[in-house]
Amino acid sequence: MKLDPSTTSHVLAEIGEPVATADLMPFDEFLETRFYKEWVRPQQLIDFVSAVAREISDGRRLVCVFRHEAGWAG
Repeated sequence: MKLDPSTTSHVLAEIGEPVATADLMPFDEFLETRFYKEWVRPQQLIDFVSAVAREISDGRRLVCVFRHEAGWAG
């Protein structure tokens, strides 16, 4: 959890509120994070968006969609 800069945003987000990489920090800064370098980049992921789907007694359940670099046209 300490590695992922999106953890705090998921704790604070309203149920159903989408959270994207750009909502967390400038994308260039994201590319410099340990999370990006050690987890995102090795999986060839480019970006993500997530939302809290529901909250239950032991935590929150998220729905996350990741974009793979194979689909990147940028």
